[in-house]
Order: sequence, then C-alpha cells, then structure tokens
Amino acid sequence: MLSIPQVSMTRPPSLREPRHLRHYRSRSQGRCGPPLRRSVLRQVSSTKADYTTWFGSNPEYIYGIQMLPFTPASEDLLRPVWIEDAWPQLAAAASGTTEQGWEGFMRMAHAVIDRAAAAGEIAKLTGYDNGNGRANTLYWVATRP
Repeated sequence: MLSIPQVSMTRPPSLREPRHLRHYRSRSQGRCGPPLRRSVLRQVSSTKADYTTWFGSNPEYIYGIQMLPFTPASEDLLRPVWIEDAWPQLAAAASGTTEQGWEGFMRMAHAVIDRAAAAGEIAKLTGYDNGNGRANTLYWVATRP
C-alpha cells in the first residue's frame, strides 16, 4: 500500500507536487505500468505520458521548463538526487547545441550538484534567457552549498 509523504501544507502546491510524484514513482515500480526511463515527464493525461512540451521535444525544453524560474524557492524543488539522475540528459542538452538561454538553465541546474564546474561553464555563456540575467545566474551558482 502506498503512503502519502508528510509535507508542509503551507508550501505552495507547485512545490509539493513534484515531491509526491517522485515519492509515488519510487514506490510503484511495476504496479502502475512499466518503470519510467526518464527523470521527467511533461505532459501527463489519463491515458498516456509524453516526453515533450507544447513548444518542442528538445531535452533542454522538457527539463528546463520544470526548473523555471530559478529563485531562492527553487532549492525546495531542485533536489540533488533528481539533478544527478537527470544530469546525463542535461549535459547532452547543454553541450553547445542549444540556445544560450536554455543552456544557462542546464548549467544552473549543474550547480546544484557541482558548483565549481558550473561556475566555469557559466563563465563561457554569451547570452541569457529573457527574465534570467547574468546577475541571477551568478547569484544562484554562488549560493549553492
């Protein structure tokens, strides 16, 4: 039987839902269909789960949209275990074949698990996404534990 994880109800639902999904996913392997092979699903309906967004199926879009916006509250959402699991896909997406704005988000996520490496990667960025500037990116990296 699945149990509901204890969470603070004062936390916004947008921060509670990803934790619940990870909780159920980790305890339902084989009971709710085949195990998930990716660290994220973007479009979930009653009969299917798709690895895509309405604006594209690039991995940087699918992972990046789950992370936005990067604020101090993102620390509750971007858990190191999730980033470590997703890093192979994030690293491939950020390998220079993506737009600088999306690459910046992948590099900011990398700071969750390796601040020093991410700082070097971010120093090479030449552009940022609208709404996420150099100051926010540097602040995020500098304040990672």
